[in-house]
Amino acid sequence: MTIVIKGGSVVGANGVDRADVLVENDVIVKVGKNLTGDITLDATDCHIFPGFVDLHAHLREPGREDTETIETASRAGAKGGYTALIAMPNTNPAHDSVTVIEFVREQGRKAGLLDVFPSGCITMGRQGEALAPLTELSAAGQTPVVDGEVDGETVRSILSALVQGAATDQLLKQYDEEITQADRESISAKIAESTDTSAYTQHLKDLIVELNAGTLALARLKAPDAKKAAEMYDKAPGSLGVLCVRHLVVEAEATANEALTKFDDGVEFAELAGEFSTEPNAKESGGALGGPDNACITLAEYQSGFDADFTAGALLAKPGVAYGPVKSSFGYHVIYVRPFTEVSEDISKLLATNAGVNLLTGFIATSKIKVDSAYGVWNAARGGIVTS
Repeated sequence: MTIVIKGGSVVGANGVDRADVLVENDVIVKVGKNLTGDITLDATDCHIFPGFVDLHAHLREPGREDTETIETASRAGAKGGYTALIAMPNTNPAHDSVTVIEFVREQGRKAGLLDVFPSGCITMGRQGEALAPLTELSAAGQTPVVDGEVDGETVRSILSALVQGAATDQLLKQYDEEITQADRESISAKIAESTDTSAYTQHLKDLIVELNAGTLALARLKAPDAKKAAEMYDKAPGSLGVLCVRHLVVEAEATANEALTKFDDGVEFAELAGEFSTEPNAKESGGALGGPDNACITLAEYQSGFDADFTAGALLAKPGVAYGPVKSSFGYHVIYVRPFTEVSEDISKLLATNAGVNLLTGFIATSKIKVDSAYGVWNAARGGIVTS
């Protein structure tokens, strides 16, 4: 069966032209004048558009299927004349892994109503901390957005990634290391294998290579020796990219101040945690956040999983001194950063496996970073730009 849509204003690549559209078995087979078919639809005074593409669609799946799924969004899009949707990455989990990218594409194929193209995260978990595996995501079918309006959250993630790139260069210089041409060539080759960058400007190509090549150079960094590590830790504990903290949390600020007074009178902090803290295991752990067997936790874990106000307080605290009260969503904290002599072995273990990444996280968190207020403020506790 054939259908002719007659007399409409057809919008195409070369402008608008009054013409007929011949459809056969649900496929447009011809656009021209004086076409005929089994059924005629009068489109006089109407515009006939090609399929729309939604460049900014929030499909909510995975994670919020109670509000919308890829299938229901496809139905709505097709009903509105759309033939393709670009799915935004702010799902749970986010579009930062090959598994999620492939899942979104497969759900779009199963719906079978229009094309669904997943956009990929620039950073893992959209946290603005570590770059997502961009090459692998592109190979899995991520859609690179090279033009168009970008929402504020995406802009903040991009700027945070650029801050990370600049910080990488500065940190490498401190350790007499640099991004080599071999690093750049290695990254360029990986990108060329899986990604068509022909639509990218040369500046964008160079930027992507430089940001990713920095990770190769960071992998060559060695942890500072014990003397240097102690100096860094005593000046700013977070500069090593790890935090070694005991704490206590109470409901009332006055109670936190009472604990601070007892500390000043010479009571050991672990004892105070057992006496005051509302945490159920405080007596056994002495308030150690890593538990009794793990004195230290990476700063990246704090930034991604802990209350931001608490993390900010931990970054301000000095070794061997009780700091607070710090108000968080859990109550009032007193924070105690353990002296280097107590935790040096734990720090060495954490830095031995991933020194470069941890040192970069610490370097960024303890540096003074300013951004244009139009984009937000730099938040060391989150390791990125946030709304003020």
